[in-house]
Amino acid sequence: MARRYHCRDFKSLEPVLQLLQEIAGTSVRELASRWNVPASFCATSAVYVLRLNGSQPRCYGGETDNFRQRLDQHRAKGGIWSDATALVVPAPQGKSQARMWESQLIRKMASEGYPRQSVGDARTIRPSLR
Repeated sequence: MARRYHCRDFKSLEPVLQLLQEIAGTSVRELASRWNVPASFCATSAVYVLRLNGSQPRCYGGETDNFRQRLDQHRAKGGIWSDATALVVPAPQGKSQARMWESQLIRKMASEGYPRQSVGDARTIRPSLR
């Protein structure tokens, strides 16, 4: 039976890191808030999860072809976005693989009850998840 997560339980990214490792089959890089993104994530497809540390912590999952640029866009929003902790894993087979992993990740997070910022991140997911 899947564990159901609630905002009050969501104190660590470890369970999300494990989900992402399970989906990607490789190690995941964690970046603390305000850390700089390594150059190796600038021109490669990747899947990422941000932990937004507001009064009710939430996750935001996405995919990109330039993680440094995308993280800068998120941070520029200010507020809870500016100090988000990130998990990121490169998708060596490109954008299609990144989108597939993103979709799998969001479905898993939804089915296990992770508190998410958005339910419509993946293009293949509809708002009403079953």
